[in-house]
Amino acid sequence: MNKSKSIQLMQFLGDIFFFGLAFVLMIFIRDLPIEIHIWSFSVVIMSLVLGNYIIGLYDRSGQDYKTTFIRILIVQSTVFVLSVLGFYFLLNKISISPRLNLFSFFLFSIILLNLWRYFFIKHRPFVQNVYIFGTGEDFDDLIDYFRSHKDKYFNLVKYIDLEKMYVVDIQKEFKNIISDDQNLIVIDTEHSKIKMLKEYLYESIYVGIRYVELKTFFEQVMKRIPLSQIDELWFLTYIQRKATPAYVFFKRTFDLILCLILLPTFLIFPFIKIFMMIEGKGKFFIYNKRLGLIGKIIKIPKIRNRKYDDMGVKFGADKNDNPVSRVGSFIKPTRIDELPQILSVLKGDLSLIGPRPEFKHIADDLSRDLPYFMMRTLVKPGLSGWAQINQDYVPSNLRETRLKLSYDFYYIKNRSITLEIQIFLKTIRTVLSRVGS
Repeated sequence: MNKSKSIQLMQFLGDIFFFGLAFVLMIFIRDLPIEIHIWSFSVVIMSLVLGNYIIGLYDRSGQDYKTTFIRILIVQSTVFVLSVLGFYFLLNKISISPRLNLFSFFLFSIILLNLWRYFFIKHRPFVQNVYIFGTGEDFDDLIDYFRSHKDKYFNLVKYIDLEKMYVVDIQKEFKNIISDDQNLIVIDTEHSKIKMLKEYLYESIYVGIRYVELKTFFEQVMKRIPLSQIDELWFLTYIQRKATPAYVFFKRTFDLILCLILLPTFLIFPFIKIFMMIEGKGKFFIYNKRLGLIGKIIKIPKIRNRKYDDMGVKFGADKNDNPVSRVGSFIKPTRIDELPQILSVLKGDLSLIGPRPEFKHIADDLSRDLPYFMMRTLVKPGLSGWAQINQDYVPSNLRETRLKLSYDFYYIKNRSITLEIQIFLKTIRTVLSRVGS
């Protein structure tokens, strides 16, 4: 298990431990029968842990204590209110006083969790010191990331641009790095100067120096595949269209269950249509032709969020030619306009999770500049994807589209049940953050 997974697991288990300790304190101080409360408060604790994940307390980007404290208060307050309502309506026949018990539990959990998180942020256990030797776009992206983010798992100590130093000086830099379990050296093994030092680097392994390849480290930290790595052999090596039966079963079952749960949201459509009629004329539903699995043309429904039918805005086009309507300014950020696409999920054209389907004419344009752009159709498109929760904006130029494509390829390579759940939970955070903004 790598260091980042160990730290995430430590945070997760630490949160559960201190929530459990808060429960024990509540039982002891209030002199309550544990058998009556343990199952109810297990649900509360699970909700708190889930809330912590959604709001970003397990993200790799470190937060200062003030930000962490505010996020803890948001989660605790939300779950407290929901728990009071749940106990009041569902457990009112049991001889407990839910509000006072819950208040005691949440008071203890807020105090304990904040102390635990303060210790974690201050001491940053298991953080590795990183030395990066590389050059090029991927190298620059990594350095920019560490400059702008306080990573929970890695501390950038030094970086060397291989193009700006002689081989002899690069070797001196390697020799200056102390052999320690806390030190990790990231190297671009394909660079000619690193190849010239391969014998020295090989021998240094025996004294405890730890190395990792730049591409591997980039994917681990940035959670995307740089397009500089992509060629035909990459697809042959990493991409298999056929997924495991367990993954396929989970994905389709998850799609169906959640779509059936969301179907009652269609009841708000008449109210949205009334406001759209007040604002002006135009269709309520629009049907866009987009690329589905293996490039198949699919028609997906959507509530119109612009003044006119939206057929996709090409790069360089003036978006003011078809501005977002006043109703659209609400339904677009909250993704209410995409609710009709639940029908496409039930039909099987879309999935809840996957790369967003692209307009064919835009995909044709992009394929000329991005040779492997159509390979993102190797998996079924979705309502929300890895690119959407990480990029959080619609690409408006080629550079931003390259970034989106690198996230799509990461999803295609690493798709799993765990990743599907991560995307779903982080989509909830994205929608909630847009509602509150």
